[in-house]
Amino acid sequence: MGEDWAYWKTNNITSHKNMDLSSINSETLELLSRITGQDLRQEDLSPSIVFLSALITVLQGVMLQDGQITEEEKQQ
Repeated sequence: MGEDWAYWKTNNITSHKNMDLSSINSETLELLSRITGQDLRQEDLSPSIVFLSALITVLQGVMLQDGQITEEEKQQ
């Protein structure tokens, strides 16, 4: 496993700095704004924002599927 990690790190595969955000249009930006609860602008976007938005979406799906969430929690 250590050799695999060295390969990934050496080839900069673990870095998100090269993520191309140019394909994010105004509709996607609006969706990201709704997911994060922030009024995002194109210049606010970063790979971390995109990742966290995806993580929030997955976690919300898990919470809803679990069935243990109340209506009030759903609205938050």
